[in-house]
Amino acid sequence: QEVLFQAADKEGITTREDYLNIVNKSSNELAAAMLIDDYVSKEKINYSDEDLIDYYESNKNYFRLNTDAYLINKVTFNNEDNAIKFRSLALDSEWKKAVSAFVNDSSLIINTVSDIVEETNIYPVQLSRIIKDFYPEEISIVITNKPGYYSIVQLLNKLGKESVPPFEIIKTKVEKRFLAEKKKELVEEYLKNLYSQNEIEIKK
Repeated sequence: QEVLFQAADKEGITTREDYLNIVNKSSNELAAAMLIDDYVSKEKINYSDEDLIDYYESNKNYFRLNTDAYLINKVTFNNEDNAIKFRSLALDSEWKKAVSAFVNDSSLIINTVSDIVEETNIYPVQLSRIIKDFYPEEISIVITNKPGYYSIVQLLNKLGKESVPPFEIIKTKVEKRFLAEKKKELVEEYLKNLYSQNEIEIKK
């Protein structure tokens, strides 16, 4: 980019009117975006779990699944022996106890809890072939995602296409969308106030 800019400067592009107009417009847009970011970051949005539940109940179509999906727990190790030990412990006791036993083990590199995975996004192929026949709470064999990575998956539940996952499972997703809408409302109100305080002439 630097080499290209220097070449463009030598060719006189950086002094052309069309270039300067684009730079000026980009500068204005950047300043406006930074102003909005600063404003939103300073505004505190107060809400409770009840607000999120109400939002979830009123906007369930936003969270409806587009395809069949699976609710799973998943752990990934970079040590095959420890992955095998984890699976054995999970089968002998329960998944949570196995996680607790390995939580401080450096070979446990990924611990995913109650994650919703759409059928089309199940990886590796080996897992996608077997998980369809799983029963709730069933635990997979040790699966090699790629060399040096060993995963075990526990199926918690199957979710059909067009179904809406329970609030507790997608609370983080609900909260993210809720806050995004609240921030959008803040920006719209802020813009209304700016318009009311300034005489703005819009030129075509």
